[in-house]
Amino acid sequence: SAALAPVLMQLHYDKIGRLRSRENGEYRTEYGYSQNQVTVRQVPIARWYEAQRTGTTVSYDDELTLTYDTLGQLVSERNATGEYHHQYDVLGNLTQTQLPN
Repeated sequence: SAALAPVLMQLHYDKIGRLRSRENGEYRTEYGYSQNQVTVRQVPIARWYEAQRTGTTVSYDDELTLTYDTLGQLVSERNATGEYHHQYDVLGNLTQTQLPN
């Protein structure tokens, strides 16, 4: 049987150690951080390099935004299918998830 080729991955971090981007042979995934949100965007690597070469804006295939409350609990998730909302009890247990319409 033929040996599988290794998958090479490049990881890039910001100054405080958070993952900013990840590249493999097929996709580039970017991570953005704000006070209470994390955004994850993905684009085919060939399209990303073409945008870098031509100076054009990258068109991302997928984007996910996660929003957290002050306790660090995930309160919403937004992606192409809509927005999900989560509620917790006083002990921090997930009690309800509202699905997109």
